[in-house]
Amino acid sequence: MARSKLNRKATQRKSMIKTMATSLVLDEYLVTTAQKAKHLVPYLEKVITHARANTLASNRRVYAGLDTKEAAHKLITSKLESSGNLRTESEGIRRGDNADMVRVSFVKELKPAKAKEVKDE
Repeated sequence: MARSKLNRKATQRKSMIKTMATSLVLDEYLVTTAQKAKHLVPYLEKVITHARANTLASNRRVYAGLDTKEAAHKLITSKLESSGNLRTESEGIRRGDNADMVRVSFVKELKPAKAKEVKDE
């Protein structure tokens, strides 16, 4: 699928998406332009899919896909659905350049999954 390049080089684009994904996980919402959101949502859905697998290899991919360990740990320990975890809502247009602004947020709050209790016999 061909996407716009957002007027950036590939390394700058990857870094920007990774930083936006980290901010979204930590703050649980993000206000950005519609074009950037079109790049961000599929990227973060793939990272969430890896976080749900909860294996060593998938956890390493989550850590590689986000900038901070705190964001990766928050995503790995959260209970999330298989897909449809993100929502985009229109925020109107930005004053100055008339760019379409959207709010990207999680459908459900990121709450850590409850730890399994070990029963002593």
